[in-house]
Amino acid sequence: MSRNVGYEIHETAICFNFRYNSTKQRPLITRNSRLGPAGIINADRGNMHDKILLVDDDPRNLQNLGHFLRSEGFDINETCDGSEAVRMLENNAFDLVISDVIMPGVNGLQLLERIRSLSPKTPVLFMSGYGSIHRTHMIEHGATDLIAKPFDLNEVLSKVKQALLMS
Repeated sequence: MSRNVGYEIHETAICFNFRYNSTKQRPLITRNSRLGPAGIINADRGNMHDKILLVDDDPRNLQNLGHFLRSEGFDINETCDGSEAVRMLENNAFDLVISDVIMPGVNGLQLLERIRSLSPKTPVLFMSGYGSIHRTHMIEHGATDLIAKPFDLNEVLSKVKQALLMS
């Protein structure tokens, strides 16, 4: 039984295609070459016990990235507001925080300072369209790494897995 499926990010959704491995009969997610090097993800899927907090004031980015990471097996909590993220961090333990740098209200640096006071060992990945400008500054203040916008989903998944291994 062979069923081909891939995924692409469209305006507001990620469309998935699955290809079944004839010997194991479980879905293998394949990546479209538009999103990065073609490849298959199978045994390296995320652990549903890895709890990730996503923070971005752009609901479309939040929705797309959350959907992608859920499809990779992660437990995702989302918020569009830095202040709400602080409240969530005060009441819940997270294995990883992924946040935008520039947000109204509580920005990325303020959120990082709060994370470090609440849970110093929690890895924090930041997202920014200003790549190298923010990367050095955020890492100097304790961020794990920076993901450049627009996203390369292969890079996002790689950095998420690396950050979780460090925690």
